[in-house]
Amino acid sequence: MDIDRLREDLEDYFGTAMFTASPIAMADYVAVAMADEEELIENRFLCCGDAMLFSAETGVGKSSFIAQLCFKFAAGRQCFGLQPAKPLKSLIIQAENNERDLWEEACGIEQGLIQHEQGWTYQEFCRADAAVTYVTYSDTNGMKFVEYLDELLVSVDVKPDLLVIDPLFAFAGCDVSAEQGKLSAFLRNGLQPLIRKHRVGCIIVHHTAKPSKEITVRNVNFNEAYNYAGSAELANWVRGILSLESVYTSDDTSDKKKRIFCLKSGKRGFRIQQDFMVWLKWAEDCIFWLPAEPPQINKQAQSNHKTETAKATAQRIATDVLAYLVKVGTASKKQVVASLCHESGYSRQGVLDALVFLQSCNIVIASVENQITSYSINASRMDEIENTIN
Repeated sequence: MDIDRLREDLEDYFGTAMFTASPIAMADYVAVAMADEEELIENRFLCCGDAMLFSAETGVGKSSFIAQLCFKFAAGRQCFGLQPAKPLKSLIIQAENNERDLWEEACGIEQGLIQHEQGWTYQEFCRADAAVTYVTYSDTNGMKFVEYLDELLVSVDVKPDLLVIDPLFAFAGCDVSAEQGKLSAFLRNGLQPLIRKHRVGCIIVHHTAKPSKEITVRNVNFNEAYNYAGSAELANWVRGILSLESVYTSDDTSDKKKRIFCLKSGKRGFRIQQDFMVWLKWAEDCIFWLPAEPPQINKQAQSNHKTETAKATAQRIATDVLAYLVKVGTASKKQVVASLCHESGYSRQGVLDALVFLQSCNIVIASVENQITSYSINASRMDEIENTIN
């Protein structure tokens, strides 16, 4: 766009005094005049040619969540705090649900909209039905899957605005945790050129990592940017991230029906709203997501629990460091960190802190040779250590 020409046109229409007195006003009018036709979710949270990640744990209803989102987007309606920039057509390619599952989801969503929301017309239902296309596919993955998508996006009857891939595990064609190079190639050299070529926004549905504990109102803690299984390359590549975390409303986690869900954004969430957080629950009468009241969180109890959890984690890391050194005898700092981070999933800083702690207790001895620090067990305390790790 020719900004100088635009300025002249605006000055002719509004008068030069406005822009001379207030440079901000000029910027505002330019922003309006340059409305982004590629915008799919308002405030440019998602645009054509970009991708976002949606992650949730197994069994919470990721597919029904996505189906409800796409159905309401098809009518141009806000859903889960997200506002489509226009009515959106969606192509959902999925590998896990059979035909009956998909039919039940669709019926549940329509029943939920009729029973729990107001103002839906028969014409809106018809338009939404026509605007959401499902394809079940599991024949190829990796770059072969990208080639299939390229052909599908040309031949599909309804040209989509949104492409949903559900789930990533079924189509990436690599170990998303260990093979970062292959994952990068799939995302950056495969999917990225594809969605830019076809001018669609992409939503990738993914599983969270296996939870280490059940989250209750007492110990709510989120790390939304990396709340999924796999390499950090996912967070780096996608433009936006949404994560759905289940929270039990009491410390009794035996009944999975006694929980609500928190939708948060670990990346670009500020474009939706400051401190974006939406509380949801399952409907009791159909497959449908409903708004939920946020839980009352005891801040002091939450703080105490975080402290207890941090201590327990530090103790577990220290014990595993000892077990590793007992097994190998002597190891360099690099070897200890690499082994514990790769095999046990601990952070580098957590392992280093454990080594410092064990040295302070005179349990581990450090020696430096040729600027390389190595660690070994204090032989005088070997019996005590073996009792600890056994």
